[in-house]
Amino acid sequence: MKKFKKQDIVFTIFLVIAIIFLFVAPFIILPKVYGSQNIWDKDLPKETVFLELWEVDTFEGGSANRARFLEKTAYKFQELNNVVYIYVRTLTVEQATAMLAEGQRPDMVSFGIGAGELFASYCQPLDIKTPVRSELLDAGSYDGSQLAVPWCMGGYLLATTDEDINLTDLSASAPSGEEMWLVGTGGEYNVASLALDGVTSYINPSERFTQYEAYEAFLKGNKFDVLLGTQRDYFRLQNRVNLGTISNIKYEFLGGYTDLVQYMAITTQDETINNCAKNFIRYLCSVTVQKTLTSIGMFGVTSVKIYQDSYSEFENVMMQNLDVLNVFTDNTTLNELRLKGKNYAQK
Repeated sequence: MKKFKKQDIVFTIFLVIAIIFLFVAPFIILPKVYGSQNIWDKDLPKETVFLELWEVDTFEGGSANRARFLEKTAYKFQELNNVVYIYVRTLTVEQATAMLAEGQRPDMVSFGIGAGELFASYCQPLDIKTPVRSELLDAGSYDGSQLAVPWCMGGYLLATTDEDINLTDLSASAPSGEEMWLVGTGGEYNVASLALDGVTSYINPSERFTQYEAYEAFLKGNKFDVLLGTQRDYFRLQNRVNLGTISNIKYEFLGGYTDLVQYMAITTQDETINNCAKNFIRYLCSVTVQKTLTSIGMFGVTSVKIYQDSYSEFENVMMQNLDVLNVFTDNTTLNELRLKGKNYAQK
């Protein structure tokens, strides 16, 4: 029979303890850590109010997760209002649709273009004052009522690695026989082509990309010459520049239009919860909180600049007056707008 060395036995015991720790820690240690900034280990006052917030993303964010940003903001709000606790639940449009069909309802919902049609009938009128820019605010109105307030936004840009391409005039120096350089973009719900007044050409008009697929195709260089991207692509591309994997890239930041705006709406009919939700929206849209959007690479919705770094030039363009696609635009209309853009300059 094989004899085990002392060090083998010690190692085996250590390994068993480590495995047990990995299984037990999430149930014992993490709740205590989480409880230091949440509610589970506290004796709560009778007047405590709980709000469920659904975060439904329909377009890519910036450098970090928007749901996590909302969670952190909710923690800070809880410190100021220790009887109000907000639970943030991240959902896809499909998951939200299924939950609504089952009769589940949030108290608040954060959503972007493409999800407005889903939530319009649940949103309660908002009569709160915020420092939000008027054109962004107007795009959250529906049937004569203010139903949603923007809390962060993104923008569009053109990017290329080809020195011969003039991004300010895509028809200049275009290949022989072509009306313009080939442009690629993505996105399931937004209408990016409107950032170029609908003048967007595709290698294959029937081929649809997610924004990340468009980004990958642009890097490979076998689909199109120019990427019509977003703030998320700017973050990705700048990372590559900083790492040295891309040495030559040009940008043209596109102003005048965006549909990359995340809105907050109240869906509860409970008066007490509704009032608490309004206070949270005021807090979220305050200049103090808006300045912290730099932590996730998104732009603010007030007229106050928040960037001092490489995002500053992009932000300057976004600070100009914008045409903003209404967040409650129905999906049939969105599809029609995408087709107009795709068919405008078909090859």
